[in-house]
Amino acid sequence: STIEYFSLTGATTAGAALYVAQPSLMVQKGIAGTYCKTPFADSYAFISHPATGAPSVYIIGSGQASPIATASIEKIIRSYTAEELATGVMETLRFDSHELLIIHLPRHVLVYDASSSQNGPQWCVLKTGLYDDVYRAVDFMYEG
Repeated sequence: STIEYFSLTGATTAGAALYVAQPSLMVQKGIAGTYCKTPFADSYAFISHPATGAPSVYIIGSGQASPIATASIEKIIRSYTAEELATGVMETLRFDSHELLIIHLPRHVLVYDASSSQNGPQWCVLKTGLYDDVYRAVDFMYEG
């Protein structure tokens, strides 16, 4: 699995390729599922597919994938099968100088705060109720 970038060729003749691959920007990480990616912090965040190694959370930009998951977050993500990871959904929320990456997985909801992560990744796990129930809210929005 890879992530590839393409550019327009500008060709107007029939049969000519409209797009050409940019191999120098290819990233050797695959995305775990359809909704396991989202625009985040002027780039994209994604959950990697287990086929390219242990799954993790990355930010990709300019052909580079930078990991943002801590060891405890990677341990949670590794507890999922490839099929379960593929059902994950990622979203972002920005408010009061905070930029949050929210990852909805079948048994966990993980939140990464980019604004608080200058000295190291800051993650939290959201729960519902008094016990260890999965957080159920989705499609966050700020109405400030």
